[in-house]
Amino acid sequence: MSTVVRTITGTLPGQDVGAAFREAMSTLAGGVCVITTDDGGTPTGLTVTTGFSVSMDPPIFGVCVDNTSRTLPALLARGAFVANVLGGHASRVASAFASRAEDKFAPESGPVARATTREGLPWLPRDSVRAVACTVSRVVEAGDHTLVLGHVTEVLRPEEEHPHALGYLARTFHSLPTRPAA
Repeated sequence: MSTVVRTITGTLPGQDVGAAFREAMSTLAGGVCVITTDDGGTPTGLTVTTGFSVSMDPPIFGVCVDNTSRTLPALLARGAFVANVLGGHASRVASAFASRAEDKFAPESGPVARATTREGLPWLPRDSVRAVACTVSRVVEAGDHTLVLGHVTEVLRPEEEHPHALGYLARTFHSLPTRPAA
């Protein structure tokens, strides 16, 4: 016995496709990364849920950045960035880097600890499960965002292991286990 599934295609009359698309994307879970770089020696960054692995050989990481982001020009000028995969405890940090604050490393909720990579880029050792340092290899304009591809040059692991990573679904942060339940 087969089940018939009715499929509705298109949009409803009068429906705003952009609003419908935004709502549809809220049902797509994403990992949360803080992308860090420096702007002439001043550390800066932003929060994204659009970080992703592109290739293993060679290792390439991709991120989509809003064209209005104040961090995007610094990232492109520096030609390098760190994708900090946030731990499940770091929703405060994600919120700080998603803000329009001038100094995202010193939000009202308290300072964000940072270290530097071999290349002198800032990264977040207390708040990351892992971090990948990248040099920009390709930039693609895509509507209201810019797709930045980076060749992975270093993988960073904090001293303290975090058992959970931070996810984002339905416009809410969620703590997700990094290992399957036994």
